[in-house]
Amino acid sequence: MKLHLSLFLTLTATGAQALTPLPPCGGVEAGMRTEWPAVIAGTGIVVEEYRHNIVSHGTLAEADTPPVDALSGFDGLRVTHCASGHMVAVSGRRNSYEAADALAATVFLRDAVTQEQTATAARMKQAVRAAFGKGIELREDAETCACNVYFPELRAKGMTPYDQRDDLGQ
Repeated sequence: MKLHLSLFLTLTATGAQALTPLPPCGGVEAGMRTEWPAVIAGTGIVVEEYRHNIVSHGTLAEADTPPVDALSGFDGLRVTHCASGHMVAVSGRRNSYEAADALAATVFLRDAVTQEQTATAARMKQAVRAAFGKGIELREDAETCACNVYFPELRAKGMTPYDQRDDLGQ
């Protein structure tokens, strides 16, 4: 009986792992690798791991061209305001989920979080400064994968939809 129960539990556990969905986004956008998107619920803000992409060619490696020189060699997070395309890149941080929680707890985003209202880009930037200090402020003119998945209704007019971008890779 113990053998049958053990076999059943093993098969059930294996099946559950196979059903766990992968994160919806993770790849290269404009020369920068993005992974592990975290959402600040209702606010229109996403936080992702963000680093300068390095491509390996056997024993050789080369860096993709980042969208701006300030991101050359960058390794950290990006915080994106989906409605406007405003972003803040925060160097040295690696856990997007912890960062999203820290930002949501700031006085600048707390009301938007509790009321599930879209926050302003200015409030997002204030929250980033309060939680992590100065970051690199950027503005994207194309929708990111995470914004497309979590807040597709917030894409600003004139912003290239995610599925029409030509600067994506794996």
